[in-house]
Amino acid sequence: MTEIFLILIFIGPLIGILIWTYRNPKESILWGRRWAYKEEPKITEGAISYVKFTSMIGIGVLIFMIFIILIESRR
Repeated sequence: MTEIFLILIFIGPLIGILIWTYRNPKESILWGRRWAYKEEPKITEGAISYVKFTSMIGIGVLIFMIFIILIESRR
């Protein structure tokens, strides 16, 4: 039971970050690097769709991992 609680504590924020990345892809691309540019850089639509796609894959994998962990802990 304790291991499930710890896993959810660590995976929960990752899912939150991935949801934020999906909803605000431009902000997430520039997060931590905005200081390096004098003016706002142009982000292509391809980069935005790639970030959205990878964040959705990440969310799916993490949710799948949670289900696997819950199923295995019930045995």
